[in-house]
Amino acid sequence: MRTSALWPLLVAPWLAGCPDTVIHSRPTDGGNATYSAEVDDSGPREETGGLVETGEVPDTGVVDTGDTGDVVDSGGDVDTSEILDTGEVVDSGGDVDTGESTDTGEVVDSGGDVDTGADPDTGGFVDTGAVPDTGLADTGGVVDTVGGIDTSWVPDTGEVIDTGGVADTGGGADTGGGADTGGVADTGGVADTGGAVDTGGVLDTGADTATDPDTGPMDGDGDGDGFTVADDCDDDDAAVFPGAGEICEDGVDNDCDDGDATCRAAGSYGLAAAAAKLYSDEAGFDAGRHVDAGDIDGDGIDDVVVATKEADGNEGGAYVVLGPFVGTDTLDGAGYWIQGDSTTTSAGRAIGVGDVDGDGNEDVAIGAPDDTCRAWIQFGPISASMNLVDADITYIGDADTEAGHGLDLADVNGDGVSDAIIGAYEDDVGGTNAGTVFVQYGPIGAGTVDLPTEMDARLIGENDWAFAGRYLRAGEDVDGDGIGDILAVAPYATGMASGGGAAYLVYGGWSGDLDLASADAKLLGEAEDDNAGEGLAMGDVDGDGLADLVLGSYNATGGDDAGSAYVVLGPSGGTVDLGTADVILRGTYASQYVGIGLAVGDADGDGNGELAIGAPGDIAAGAGAGATYLFYGPASGTWTLADADASFLGENVYHGTGESLVFGDFDGTGRDSLWIGAPGEYSGGSGAGAAYLVSF
Repeated sequence: MRTSALWPLLVAPWLAGCPDTVIHSRPTDGGNATYSAEVDDSGPREETGGLVETGEVPDTGVVDTGDTGDVVDSGGDVDTSEILDTGEVVDSGGDVDTGESTDTGEVVDSGGDVDTGADPDTGGFVDTGAVPDTGLADTGGVVDTVGGIDTSWVPDTGEVIDTGGVADTGGGADTGGGADTGGVADTGGVADTGGAVDTGGVLDTGADTATDPDTGPMDGDGDGDGFTVADDCDDDDAAVFPGAGEICEDGVDNDCDDGDATCRAAGSYGLAAAAAKLYSDEAGFDAGRHVDAGDIDGDGIDDVVVATKEADGNEGGAYVVLGPFVGTDTLDGAGYWIQGDSTTTSAGRAIGVGDVDGDGNEDVAIGAPDDTCRAWIQFGPISASMNLVDADITYIGDADTEAGHGLDLADVNGDGVSDAIIGAYEDDVGGTNAGTVFVQYGPIGAGTVDLPTEMDARLIGENDWAFAGRYLRAGEDVDGDGIGDILAVAPYATGMASGGGAAYLVYGGWSGDLDLASADAKLLGEAEDDNAGEGLAMGDVDGDGLADLVLGSYNATGGDDAGSAYVVLGPSGGTVDLGTADVILRGTYASQYVGIGLAVGDADGDGNGELAIGAPGDIAAGAGAGATYLFYGPASGTWTLADADASFLGENVYHGTGESLVFGDFDGTGRDSLWIGAPGEYSGGSGAGAAYLVSF
């Protein structure tokens, strides 16, 4: 599990303005415990018979208090010492035992042999550690019942794990024929039945090896997860073991590190201490105004795409940087640049990631709507820099349609392969600047495609000047039919008031032309000139398994350009006034621009999507430094930014942090982290731009 550091707040300002944005929401698709017993046998022991104390001999150190078996005493007196033998041993002795016998559990020693202590202890006892034993260390389950003096005094210096089931609790005195209150751990069940001095004493002080086959109960693996009882904190659950992925706050110590970790961020953090930072070392590149993510090289870890739409005098392009990520680097040093040229204008105004050719590697789409009216797709994996016009697929739109301004790659017909969805928001098919969204179903091969004539389906704007398709998101399932849906925005459409804006939800799986007047759901901006939908995202924020819709209106009321964000829970249908949305979050002061950046992802692994909201005009860390606010799911009610669970503040003034956001699994933990765009960051020069990775 990842754990957030507490980052210092850095005061910072921001460069004013409200640039366009495209945001992307990814699908919401230790230590070992050691047990030890400290044994202290403080003296020798004199015994006079089988299991019978026949004399007034003092026993000052060795006591066996843990044997629960049936003892047959062949001596003369009754032993009332409370010596318990777990091995059901018959002592018939009288001979000298000098340590030669093998302690293997439940053995009858019929006497007369010499025990010299040379044999292995196979009674299931692991002695691992650092406990001083100043008396007789009987670690193989041997009870010395003879009448001689035990002079072995073998020091036991380990932390003893007694896996035979008997604890040596002792150190009391045998006062001769009475109660033996000492402390010998008899773990193997073997009786020492000789009649003289026991000079043996074999210690098992090592871990199990091929030559030390200690195969006691702690060596088992009850749940088959590859960890023994001794190492596993829950040997009944195969999903719980040392090093397992920790699921935050699920009430289970998944990785056996002695606690259920809290992975959630809380409070405010300065992005100066972000997990990673990628910045442009070229002034004016505008890096970070748009970010997107996906597994482009097929290694199971998400990669990030950072657009540079103003690079090289407005030619534009985008960097592909492969995960995992750590530390600070330049985009040029860490990534591969897909570079625009003299034939492109502002390439990177829109970007998308998805697998349109079906090879298992996600591909990268880059739109250049300004003057160029084109979009390109380069197949993954990407392992070198290249020129954009050499990309595998080129889409050509009609002039003056702004084709490529809205863009996504996602599966919207349920065949498991991503489709290409491209918006041309000034297209005139449905009326003057009504806008059109074009769809080509995958798998798609290399080549050149004419948008007006060669696409599989179209969504057509319902009235003049709606600008449908200016922004769009796709691929999340809102209605639960297993097919991804499309959310297309017409931010200048008449909603509840003129210029309030509208967003259209179309369930996936259709073909041909569809007038957006017949969309499955229509979400209308609540006030005049709100331009609802300038920010948008899809994802499950209430944990019901259905995608929800998130729209931003950075022009919304509550202050001049304070901004608002709205959540409409799925399934969604009919016409929805965003003023009645399930969740509403409003900015608190002018030019905060709340909602221009939006993303949904599961950062704590609990199945509920978290909502990240960018406010590039935020002044919490200084004028225009910007901020991103994180709300843990499930979501409900009306919030203010003060209700956020965590906030991530711009590193310096005028950075415009939070302009774009994208969640993804960038470290392979199964939990989402967050990339935050800051196009005003200027460590590489004025307007160079950067992006920061926040890990939770």
